[in-house]
Amino acid sequence: MSKTRVFIYGSCVSRDTFEHFDPEQFELVQYVARQSALSATTRPVELMAPPTLESRFQQRMVTGDFGSSLRRMLPDFAEHVDVLLVDLTDERLGVYLLPDGTVLTRSVELIQSGAENHLPQGTRHLAFGTQQHFEYWQGAIRALGESIRGVMPHVGIALLDIPWAEWSESGQPTPDSFGVSAAQANPVFRPYVEAAAQALGAHVVTVDPATVVSGPHHPWGDAPFHYAEHVYLDVVRQLTGIEGRVVWGPGAQPVTGGHRMPSADVPRVMNPAGPQTGSRNVVPAHTANGAGGPGAAPKPKSTAVVKATIADGAAGVAAEIERNGALPKFLHLDLLGVVPDGRNLMQAARQDQRARDALNFLTNNGFYIYKVDAGTTRLVQHDELRNLWQAVKSGTYKMTPDNKVVYQFSPATNGRTTKLVVVFSPMTDRLETSINRHFFQTYKAIQKHLVPGTGVLRIADLGGVRGSFYLNTTYLPGNSDRISRFIGEFIAENAIAQEKVVLYGPSKGGTGALHQGLLNTWNFVAVDPILNDAHYEQNHADVHFTSGGIFPETKEAVFGRLAQYARGAQYPEWYHPVVVTSHRSPQYDYIGATLAPIGDHITFLDSDNQKIKTHSDVPGQTIQHQAMALNALLSGFGLPAGIHQVA
Repeated sequence: MSKTRVFIYGSCVSRDTFEHFDPEQFELVQYVARQSALSATTRPVELMAPPTLESRFQQRMVTGDFGSSLRRMLPDFAEHVDVLLVDLTDERLGVYLLPDGTVLTRSVELIQSGAENHLPQGTRHLAFGTQQHFEYWQGAIRALGESIRGVMPHVGIALLDIPWAEWSESGQPTPDSFGVSAAQANPVFRPYVEAAAQALGAHVVTVDPATVVSGPHHPWGDAPFHYAEHVYLDVVRQLTGIEGRVVWGPGAQPVTGGHRMPSADVPRVMNPAGPQTGSRNVVPAHTANGAGGPGAAPKPKSTAVVKATIADGAAGVAAEIERNGALPKFLHLDLLGVVPDGRNLMQAARQDQRARDALNFLTNNGFYIYKVDAGTTRLVQHDELRNLWQAVKSGTYKMTPDNKVVYQFSPATNGRTTKLVVVFSPMTDRLETSINRHFFQTYKAIQKHLVPGTGVLRIADLGGVRGSFYLNTTYLPGNSDRISRFIGEFIAENAIAQEKVVLYGPSKGGTGALHQGLLNTWNFVAVDPILNDAHYEQNHADVHFTSGGIFPETKEAVFGRLAQYARGAQYPEWYHPVVVTSHRSPQYDYIGATLAPIGDHITFLDSDNQKIKTHSDVPGQTIQHQAMALNALLSGFGLPAGIHQVA
């Protein structure tokens, strides 16, 4: 009888578990440790060499981390692995983000060797459990899951979810690990485990926390994740069953004690949770984790066009989709005269609660309005955009293979592209019934006004009714991370230096530029960015469609947390971001209050132009200041931080 071949990607937790497998039944073919999913899915580190270590195993692991070896290793083992055994313990110390966008795992070896004291200037520590780390890591673990499924579709994946032990077998409290106790670590790990389970399609092995204790005489010493013998035996029993063989795998039912997260291939339709009129906390239970998350909508499986009416609101639309058996690629919704003059669903939603509920439901299942025809609004599901959006079909716009980012690139017109401006789109009312509203081409002549050698990369804003503000939405929970990764990879592929990249956008686009700029230490020129939802929800009948569960968090929460995090960051000398605004705009006070913790890092240009009456006037009346700021940053000149009044 052939042995079950096991590939371990994890820490001593997985390795020690494997030691309790029957050696007559199981064979270890590879072990990758000390390598965060963030390191595994990014480019190899070239800015420094790995430290020299005495232990051959430790040297191999750290060298593999510097070389981002895991993902490149998978094809070599594709035909030689039956089971991938995973745990997340080695993520606990976070990662280092180097100035060129590459990543190093903050491992024990990196610390003890002293190598972390010699990291390149401008390196940033992304601490485990912070919003920035989790957002980056979510995208990385999804990318890793896609790689594994692509080259190892037959492999069963087991994710060990064993809580850190608060007590040892001897009755003593366990020691902290690098200043973190078990009680502190366990709740922080929870969202990572859930994200990994879904991304990897893993069989999750859980152990009752009440039974988990450490082994004070463990070969590797006393630690919250060095467990007593009976803990490992419990895990092995869950994985192998009474016959001593693996009783699970792709498509198999889990054994007692574990669970398999729902597959994206299971045809389910999401039911609405009733009216969604006020707080953003009213998130439909079916989409609380968005596309690809637990309880998420499947990819379309039917070419059928589902027809529904607005009569029963979201519940009626959901019922029609249920009858179809899966999410359709297209949905035609008859408004039944809810509003006069053949207005579209978006317009109707501003006046009629049934229309609002239906629009929220459809948005949270990835639908976009693309056409209005005689009182019927036609919508397309996200994964069908590639086949419907004419500009994408013709090649005018490009779309990433995962169907998540739409973009357009104009290289420098006078030689090689050595500098880059990334443009984020604002809203427009002129294209309300067109899918092109998600890619409004603001400042069309921008390239003519930029210094030589500058290319322009434009990115569409998908994921919401009027866009996602380039943030996470219920349907696209990893939207921000995908955009970050796309820009980072684009910069790397085109060999553009970080200091020669400037993000730019007005209004909603300014929100995206500022968010990505703060997250990734890219310079930006954000023009009157919208950092507050309450103003438009309460005073303008939610004209931006930000309530109703479409966004998991308010902008106040997102940017408040980001500003607090960025306050303690160490920035490179070339980092001089700019916000162009006006005290005549209702967003002015929100911008000042939100960015106050990092105001000493930002240049604020406050326009006193008499033609500015409200927020929407700021972009058009400050265009010269925007061009000046963009060219200064592209040329390596930083404007002085603080508030400066301009004409």
